[in-house]
Amino acid sequence: MKTKKYNLNISICLLLFFIISLISIYSARTISNMGNIFIKQLIFYIVGGIILICSYRFKDMIIKYRYLWYIGLNVLLLFLLLFGISVNGSKCWIFLGPVSFQPSEFMKLSLIIIIASLLANTKKNMKMKDEFKLLLKIGVITLIPSILTFLEPDTGVVIIYLIIMIVMVISHGINKKWYLLVSIILALLASSILVLYFVDNELLMKLLGDNIFYRMDRILNWSNQN
Repeated sequence: MKTKKYNLNISICLLLFFIISLISIYSARTISNMGNIFIKQLIFYIVGGIILICSYRFKDMIIKYRYLWYIGLNVLLLFLLLFGISVNGSKCWIFLGPVSFQPSEFMKLSLIIIIASLLANTKKNMKMKDEFKLLLKIGVITLIPSILTFLEPDTGVVIIYLIIMIVMVISHGINKKWYLLVSIILALLASSILVLYFVDNELLMKLLGDNIFYRMDRILNWSNQN
């Protein structure tokens, strides 16, 4: 009964999200040419709903072959880096005739499934040594697609990968000492990048690539409306 109620709650939230987003797009059609976008969005929701239902029916198979999906998506990300078509400076899209998709978007779902399965098969209140092994495994699984996606480049999706990992790990419940350690590491990493950004641009380009300034400008000026 709890499972059915939980699934119903998720379905209601998704339905409300669909309705609100469609109303927002529909109401904006008079401001700009949004008619086609409204129809496309409606089609995407219908197709997405069908995929969601099919995924639920075949959830056992998806979970069973979760690592196969993960490896396949990483292969597609690598394929994009080597042979992808650059669109607006990024190799993010695979084109199959009139249809195109981003493997990085499907990687989000793959990471959620794999990390959830790893956390579900472990006990809470583990020893620090066992927690370290678990976090290391989750970190490596997240790091591989993060590097490939960062090189596309698509920094925004990489940030979402990290948010998925952090939120799921915190929700599972780990020793609070890890929070402090990870916070220190992230603070040192962010501080190092910012220092190089303002002090030594050449070294920063050698380490992270020529387009790092475009990425940093997007992060530092995210609230700039001009």
